[in-house]
Amino acid sequence: PDCKIFTSSRTVISPADLPGNITHYSKQNCDVEGGDADFCDVLSSAFSHSAEDEEDTSEFVIFFTFGQHVGPNAFSRNIRAAANFCKAIRTLLKGRRFRIVITGTDATYPSTRLDPILKINGESYCVPTYKIGDGNFVYAMSKLCQFYMIAEAVVEVLDANHIKFSVDNLKLIRERISEMQTHITAAGNDGKYHGGSHAGISMAELNEISTEWENLEDKLKSYVHVAKGISICYTPLHAHPWVEQSFGRCLLESHGSPKGYVLQQIVRRFKNSMSTRKAALAHL
Repeated sequence: PDCKIFTSSRTVISPADLPGNITHYSKQNCDVEGGDADFCDVLSSAFSHSAEDEEDTSEFVIFFTFGQHVGPNAFSRNIRAAANFCKAIRTLLKGRRFRIVITGTDATYPSTRLDPILKINGESYCVPTYKIGDGNFVYAMSKLCQFYMIAEAVVEVLDANHIKFSVDNLKLIRERISEMQTHITAAGNDGKYHGGSHAGISMAELNEISTEWENLEDKLKSYVHVAKGISICYTPLHAHPWVEQSFGRCLLESHGSPKGYVLQQIVRRFKNSMSTRKAALAHL
């Protein structure tokens, strides 16, 4: 195939298990201090392969997929991963043709978003969608913060004046990043919304940040795109926390089975789950 693909994750994959046009890098430090070196290594490798072809004027499409929603410091790790990525693109993307596609999540939609109605054989069914809520509040904020951080880096790399991006919009992006980072740091491992009792960003304010992003993304659509329509995808990422929680619940409550708990987590999400294939296609 003419298209060359470079991928990176924590997973170790043998080159023998991949098509000839795909190169995989196993990187372990993308979400820790100094992790920009891992991003730089992967991007530099991709650019060096391109340099071997003197006639290659292709646009680089870079996919950023990182969204921890459970685990120690999950929300801060989302921000750290974005910061590392942004440091790498500030270092390496000047003068290059590129477009960045960020893996989105329905969790960043405003809490006021109406659920769609599906009609089948004359019957109407409400299809519940994820959106900003009490339970996923800080996770949604951390994803929105990623969007804003990457947008800021892209504007700086391309030069705001060159792409006709207003100073006021860049100022807004920086203000929102600061507000969200402050809230996420203070929240720690507590991802819930606590209303007026919790100092920081309110539900209404996060809804506004979400709505503002739609406008900002439209202004940067030639350079930044968030993959939309992604809800629950069953992947190995869910396995560890669900299994860990299942044993904890059984020990505390002295009834039920670990298998039953995991099955319950899966079944109750069927109402708005999707295949990994459909999620992947949302990026294209």
